[in-house]
Amino acid sequence: ARMLEERRPDSVAAAPEVLARHLDAAGDHVQAAASWLRAGALALRAPAYVEAMAHYEAGLRTLQALPGEAPQTLELDLQLGLGSARMAALGYAAEATQAAYARAEHLSDELEDSARLAPALYGLAVYACARGDGRRSHELALRLRRVAEAAGDTDTALEADVLLAIFSCLLGEFEDGFAAVDRALAVWDPERHRCHMFSFGQEPGVAAYAARVFLLGWTGRIDEARRVGADGL
Repeated sequence: ARMLEERRPDSVAAAPEVLARHLDAAGDHVQAAASWLRAGALALRAPAYVEAMAHYEAGLRTLQALPGEAPQTLELDLQLGLGSARMAALGYAAEATQAAYARAEHLSDELEDSARLAPALYGLAVYACARGDGRRSHELALRLRRVAEAAGDTDTALEADVLLAIFSCLLGEFEDGFAAVDRALAVWDPERHRCHMFSFGQEPGVAAYAARVFLLGWTGRIDEARRVGADGL
C-alpha cells in the first residue's frame, strides 16, 4: 500500500479501491475504509451506481472488522454515500435505501452534525413519500427546513423547500406548495447547486420546476403549466 501511494499517486487517485484492498489486507482498516469512501464518491459521480454501492458497502464491512469502535464520522459518510447510490440504483422506495439513511440519521444525531443530518432527512423523506406516507414525508421535510434555518444553511433550505413543494402538492395543500416552490426558485443557482445531484439525488431547480408544473396543472392553470414546463426544459 505504501509503495502504491509513493510511486503511483495518480493511479491511487484514479482508482482508490485498489489501495483500499491492499490496506484491508494489511489490517489498516480505518485507512482502507477512507479509501473505499473515496472510491464510492468517484463511482457515484461517474455515474456508476452499482460500483458505488459495492465500494461503500466494502468500506462499512472494513469498519466492522475493527477490534474497537469504528470512527462514527467515517461510518456516517459511508452510510450517506451508500444511501445516495442505492437511491439512484434501487429507487426511492427500496428498504435498503431507507436503512442507510436511517443509520445516517442516528449517527448524525449522536454527533450533533446538522450538515450531515440534512441528506439523511432528505433520503428518509423521499422514502416515506415513495411508500405513500405523505404526512410522514411532509413532517421530515419540515424538520429539514428547521435544521437548515437553525444552521443558516441556504443550500439545505433550498432542498427542503423543493420537498415541501412536492409533498404539499401531493397532499392537496396548494397554497403552501406554491410558497415553497417560489422560495426554492428564488435562491436556485444552476451552477452552484448542480452538485446537489450527488448528495440529494436530484438537481433542485429541475425538481422545483416540475413541482410548479404539477401545482399549476392540479389547480387548473394548464396553459401556464405548459409554459413553465417549457421554461424548465
